[in-house]
Amino acid sequence: MELPKFGFKAPEIDLPDVDLPKIPDVDLKVPDVDLKIPDVDLKVPDVDLKVPDIDLKVPDVDLKVPDVDLKVPDVDLKVPDVDLKVPDVDLKVP
Repeated sequence: MELPKFGFKAPEIDLPDVDLPKIPDVDLKVPDVDLKIPDVDLKVPDVDLKVPDIDLKVPDVDLKVPDVDLKVPDVDLKVPDVDLKVPDVDLKVP
């Protein structure tokens, strides 16, 4: 695959040789772990809860709300006309 020619040459650059330090081989071993959890037998005593009967009486409430008539003023928003012109671009790709 050839790159397209642009009619100019890039300057030649000599970079110094760099020796990176070597990373030593590391052998990571995790010891085997055997976790034993003791058996747990939970016994809960039977509980019989007796709650007294409660008769709640709530008084009747008659709520009257006043009539509300909301009037919003008319709003006429005028936005200026915007005409955007973009220059023509002719792009050729090899």
